[in-house]
Amino acid sequence: MPEYQSLYRKYRSQTFADLVGQDASSRALQGAIISGRVAHAYLFSGSRGTGKTSAARLLAKSLNCTGRPRSSAEPCNKCESCLDVMSGSALDLIEIDAASNRGIDDVRDLREKVNLAPARGPYKVYIIDEAHGLTGDAFNALLKTLEEPPPHAVFVLCTTDAQKMPLTVIGRCQHFVFRRHSEEMIIGRLTHIAKAEKVAVDPEAMQLIARTAQGSMRDAVGLLDQLVPLASGPISLEGARSLLGIADPRVLDSLLDHVLGGEAASALDELNRIYAAGGELRQVVRGLMEGCRDRLVAALTKRDQVAARRLSAVLDALLHLDGEVRRHAEPRLLVEATLARLAVEAETTQPTPPAPPAVPTAAPPAVPTAVPTAAPPALRATSAQGGEELRPAVPAPV
Repeated sequence: MPEYQSLYRKYRSQTFADLVGQDASSRALQGAIISGRVAHAYLFSGSRGTGKTSAARLLAKSLNCTGRPRSSAEPCNKCESCLDVMSGSALDLIEIDAASNRGIDDVRDLREKVNLAPARGPYKVYIIDEAHGLTGDAFNALLKTLEEPPPHAVFVLCTTDAQKMPLTVIGRCQHFVFRRHSEEMIIGRLTHIAKAEKVAVDPEAMQLIARTAQGSMRDAVGLLDQLVPLASGPISLEGARSLLGIADPRVLDSLLDHVLGGEAASALDELNRIYAAGGELRQVVRGLMEGCRDRLVAALTKRDQVAARRLSAVLDALLHLDGEVRRHAEPRLLVEATLARLAVEAETTQPTPPAPPAVPTAAPPAVPTAVPTAAPPALRATSAQGGEELRPAVPAPV
């Protein structure tokens, strides 16, 4: 029984024309090959599944191809050298995984063998995948080789985290940045593969796969490869959601409403229903992130600063949760605790409604009070002896 070959390996880019979404890097590499100005070291950086290793293999295949014309950089894929690269048996193509061969002893072994002449073609190409995983001593040892490489050696360092690469190494390489693929590019590639495999896929399901892959062509083809043997007929949107563990967006919107509304108990009940239906926790968190991001953009457009601050804080917590849920021993408890905390915080920060304005009431009529009057002054009379006589004042009649 022949060995099954995954769709990604079966439809891996075999020419520069197949290298989807990396036009600038592809043109630069082809120009270097045609003009004979191939650098001794390249650095390919970018997120996973964007074609870094495929481009490195294309470079190696084209450099040692004996059947391509000098005016073209495309390998013929027919000569013995090309067939060896395609089958993985090329002696002049050495692929090293820096995640497992990261020590100084591994690099020293490479330095000892790099001076050996190529077995078949004019070049010996070294592809170091995940190069940022090398240790500091290994980088120092590799740096000496990059400073004075033999004329037949070409190094291609591939990394998903260029910030971890030493500047001294980056400075000795030609650096190419591989961009994420757009959903349109991924859908186009998946449609081509589905037609070649005679598999019917609904456009909505194709769009779901492209969105789930998050710019990684390799992940998208891998998801399609996962769906093909499990589907008994045409791959529908609901079938793709069920097989990939992706919840309905309307259900995720409801869950996000509960979290933002401060309804912790309802949020946990909704999460448990999603989990019981086969929802994958990472996909749930990513769906919440997308919904929160859309609401944040809407709030900023409306200049609603209060809602924007709240949504920004929730989105920041979900981003942290997305990184933690992959390596946590109890991811379900972690997601439940985070959503419950966000809901409780939302409940305690809900703005209190303003008090209704007081209705003015008529003041009661004032009670008349007697106005005090000053006592009249005492009268002075003249006595018979000629002196003044004081007489008591007569009170005024009331």
